[in-house]
Amino acid sequence: MARFRFLDRPALLPDDRGAIVSLLSIRDLKGGGDGPSGPRAALATHLKAAVRAEARRFNFRSLVRGLLFLVIWVTVLILINRTALRQTPFVRDIAFWGGLVAVVVISRSDARRQFSRQLSATAVAEGICGSCAYSLQSLAPEADGCVVCPECGAAWRRERITRPHWESGRPRAAPQPAWWWRFITATPPESQRLAPDDRGRFVAILDSRLLALPSARRRDMGPELVRSIRRRVREIGLAARTLVAIPLFLLAALCLWGLITAVQEAKEPLWIALTAGLAGLFSLAGAGVLVGHRFIHPRAAAGAIWEFRFCAACAQPLAGLMPEADGCVTCPGCGAGWRAAPPTVAPLDAAPSSR
Repeated sequence: MARFRFLDRPALLPDDRGAIVSLLSIRDLKGGGDGPSGPRAALATHLKAAVRAEARRFNFRSLVRGLLFLVIWVTVLILINRTALRQTPFVRDIAFWGGLVAVVVISRSDARRQFSRQLSATAVAEGICGSCAYSLQSLAPEADGCVVCPECGAAWRRERITRPHWESGRPRAAPQPAWWWRFITATPPESQRLAPDDRGRFVAILDSRLLALPSARRRDMGPELVRSIRRRVREIGLAARTLVAIPLFLLAALCLWGLITAVQEAKEPLWIALTAGLAGLFSLAGAGVLVGHRFIHPRAAAGAIWEFRFCAACAQPLAGLMPEADGCVTCPGCGAGWRAAPPTVAPLDAAPSSR
């Protein structure tokens, strides 16, 4: 597997002084020597989940990758049918599954390149150099506010270290509801809600219905405020969800009409059961799309929650906190950073604005 190590180090990026450094290797980070349950291993798992989440999201780049795979696959099938390979068993299956594996590998490699700054910022937030994975513990900031890694010389602003790994008692994100409650409410798991904060660190954004919000925090906020935030977040992607749900409801109505006709004409029970099942299936699918969390990007949800001056990762109130030199306020609960004012320095602004 050594020949695939380039997938873990896919990009160069500037540090906070503008020097070009390489992105840290997730593979090397996981084998950093502090054990399988240490902070480096936990950070490696977190970064891998972030790469998977971004690679699976539907966007223009994923559409291009899908179309490219389709063109290549059709071309391969045409070549197979025009050669003697068409007589070889399982050739088409090997071509298809091999293409799918290639799409997954390319998607994740592309996600590492596209979000290299955010991956680096996530490591720096935990007190680990975003280039060589060296610990930044006990390093004093220099005159410009940067700490310099003694291993590789990369410089990172001190205010970026918001969840240092040497303070292991601090949670990475808010407590999540039980799996059975997430299943019943179709709430996306934490790994699917990862998105960069305004400093570029990947954090788990609250879901669109705030079902992942701890009950104590919900009581402190009050039902009116919770409903207001939920309504604002649910406005995101409403038109897209409606456009997808309408055809599903129309198919359900068509199946229901077929069911009524089948009952009136006393057709076979199997046909009646089939139309009834399809009507129920399309109805549930349409309702699931309409009331679910589709087309709500976690980053857009974070911007909507921040409009109420609450942390989008743990719902801590942030109103009244003074922004730091990069213009961000730091959540005292989870360490996420959200932009409240223009920066007074030139930071490595990896994440797009939440507004």
